[in-house]
Amino acid sequence: MLASYDLLFLVFVYTGSFAALVIFVILAIIIKHKIAKFSTLVILLVCLYLSLPWWFLTLAYTTKNEEIFHKLAINTSVFPKIKSYMYSNLGSYYYYSGTGEGQKAINCFQKAIDLDRHPEACDVNNSDYKTKCKDYVFSSLVHLCTLYTVKGDAENGVKMCKLTGLTNLAAENYILTDEYDRALNILNEKIKAGKKLHATTYAQRAYVYEKLGKAEQSEKDYETALSLAKGDYKKIIEDIKNNKNYYKNSNQEKKKRYGF
Repeated sequence: MLASYDLLFLVFVYTGSFAALVIFVILAIIIKHKIAKFSTLVILLVCLYLSLPWWFLTLAYTTKNEEIFHKLAINTSVFPKIKSYMYSNLGSYYYYSGTGEGQKAINCFQKAIDLDRHPEACDVNNSDYKTKCKDYVFSSLVHLCTLYTVKGDAENGVKMCKLTGLTNLAAENYILTDEYDRALNILNEKIKAGKKLHATTYAQRAYVYEKLGKAEQSEKDYETALSLAKGDYKKIIEDIKNNKNYYKNSNQEKKKRYGF
């Protein structure tokens, strides 16, 4: 789905393209000098070519040949920032396709942030990240956090998850590799900071405590988690508590979904 500012930009591009065509026709009639006519034609063609990625992006979201048009949007992009944006959109297509295209999604999102060259601007620990970080770059990093975690690439998973503030997923990377002390350190830091604490954070730490043989701390955290949980989250916490391999079993299901 295109953000509102993207839609406004597309309207501007289409209007500009149409206006350029109209102006060219008018100038072609008025201008008699051949070189001037040729120059006008070149300018028009350049403007139309620069707008092609946005035309293809629109077609990607309005036709059944989504993948083809996303790729055309990438291949016709001249500027790195635009190409980065188009790669992010193709990555989202693969991510949500449900056809096991996880690795293709990783490749596209990684290409998007490589072309952007400034993913560090999206570090949530920076007070100004909301003004400096582009939405599509942040979205790419969030998706990479999930995909690397599911794939089992803990090094990249933790890096992307910490960058975007997804502490629970960062800890999950270490749970999946049986590095419970490292998972505990991450969760302790989050709970100590006391920002936006959710019931699942305490449930996750309870799970880690149990794996480390600290039954008393584990039970205490499960009680806290259940007291904070609302609606369906109570069942999720019960599942975590009763399933000794909850995270690994859950991750296996996700691996199938993304084709890892």
